[in-house]
Amino acid sequence: MFTKTFVLLILTNTVLGALFHESSLIQIEPPDDIENMAFGFSIGYQKSGQLVIGAPYNDLNGAVYICTIEDIMNDKRVCQKANIDVEGLTVNSTREDYPDRHYCLGASIAATDDYFLTCAPFWKSSYDKIEPGITSSSYGTCFMYNGTAHLYNGPYEQYIKNKVNRHSFGNGLGWTSLYDQSNNLILLSKIFDRGHLSYISSEDPLKPSWSTESLTSTARFQSIANKFRYIGSGLASGKFLYSNTNQTVYAVSMRTDDTYGKILFLKYKNKKLYLVPRVSVDSEMVNTMFGSAMVGADINSDGYTELVVGAPAYYEDDAYETGALYIYTGGDLETIGSRNRTRLIVGNKVGARFGSAIASTDVDGDGFPELIVSAPYEDFGVGAVYIIYGK
Repeated sequence: MFTKTFVLLILTNTVLGALFHESSLIQIEPPDDIENMAFGFSIGYQKSGQLVIGAPYNDLNGAVYICTIEDIMNDKRVCQKANIDVEGLTVNSTREDYPDRHYCLGASIAATDDYFLTCAPFWKSSYDKIEPGITSSSYGTCFMYNGTAHLYNGPYEQYIKNKVNRHSFGNGLGWTSLYDQSNNLILLSKIFDRGHLSYISSEDPLKPSWSTESLTSTARFQSIANKFRYIGSGLASGKFLYSNTNQTVYAVSMRTDDTYGKILFLKYKNKKLYLVPRVSVDSEMVNTMFGSAMVGADINSDGYTELVVGAPAYYEDDAYETGALYIYTGGDLETIGSRNRTRLIVGNKVGARFGSAIASTDVDGDGFPELIVSAPYEDFGVGAVYIIYGK
């Protein structure tokens, strides 16, 4: 669990192709003087020019900040806290029962052009408001924010109102999230215990969310899920491999208790998620946190998405937790995990956990997306962000 304050760095590039250098760095610090708020734990970007930044340990509820790129570039590096009243909006919320509990609002952010969805995965209601037999270490809930905060209609909310989805809530729902514009979908995972996915329409995010019970009840998925935990700890989308169609699929990571990792692929049709059969990516090592961060990017510009997978605890010999990136080239359904389609980039500093977070965009405008990779514990916890040129 992260408990230190992050500083967000923006690297500007005024000359295409130029190397980043110290004079191009802009530093955004949290506006509130609070220690250990984890400012920058999650980040979203809206095309209106807003950065949405999560700070799940801002206080016991957590917080989300909004910063405009225009203000940042004009040296007005002030972020405004989004007014999300966690305790006032949630159902049966009584802080008296959990006076020291961190709800971790801002742990994940899914940003669309018109709003963002953010979650508080450790939120939990009062024990005496739940039917006997319903217990969980946390329930988790999410909020849609478009200038005003609204509670989303998730598994817990549906159960309280209609007594449906009894087993679909709990265990950290919303710790990771993913927005897929091609299918107008937002995926949310609860990664603790066995893990579970919920998903909602991004066109109407306040309608009831859907559950993956139809997926998790299938024998093929169950045979895999029984061996793994933390299903959905990493999520990515793209046109990785799906034959000759143009369909977006979802990569979902999971791992065993000894962190042996596996990635499955799901497809979406008729408002349901289905397992892509006989296709998976498996890690070659244990204890590397393989799949804890993932992103999809068409690095070689061939029309297929590469799957980029972080393994922040990757090690070689005595070099512990240097971290690494695995890159699986897209384009073929059956062989995405084969050796001749796999590239490996290894971190160069012991304990840095290179690959803890990954993003991708075409920074320099050459048609090849760059990889932006964090190493949050480099140099004894100072941390660093690397930009790897796509070309």
